[in-house]
Amino acid sequence: TWGLIPPHYGCWLGYKQAIQLGFCENEHFLVCEGDCRILDMDLFKTRLQEAIKVHDEQDYPIIRFEEPNNELTTTFFDQVSKNIWEFDNIALSHCYLVNKNSKNIFDWMFNNVGWHASDWWLNFAVAKANQKMLCFKEKLTHQFDGISTIDGVKKIYK
Repeated sequence: TWGLIPPHYGCWLGYKQAIQLGFCENEHFLVCEGDCRILDMDLFKTRLQEAIKVHDEQDYPIIRFEEPNNELTTTFFDQVSKNIWEFDNIALSHCYLVNKNSKNIFDWMFNNVGWHASDWWLNFAVAKANQKMLCFKEKLTHQFDGISTIDGVKKIYK
């Protein structure tokens, strides 16, 4: 619980609510923060279609669009499609595709893994649920620079 403040809980709770609402439809769904910056819209759409195809064919709960090896070292494991890999952790959690068939996994994580900042929670909870996350190795999204509403610190992203 180091360094956690009430806005961290609000952020985590917002993600929890968005994910639970996403499961109201029988489709994979994209969760994006309001300050998510898509760097190349055409490339993003192409990668999103690839991610949807992977979710249609495989049972991974989440595919993340955040940049790997940004503030945390990301270890890659099996390659599951041309551009998508299993991995262990990524900093930030501003853009990801949730598999429509993973409701039971997310319900278990929300009920059994204590809350934390959303990116740390995703990394830890998915591993604790004995699942794997997927990501791309390229920089597809980032966050816009500005003052964080969580901690009031001006964030500048590269």
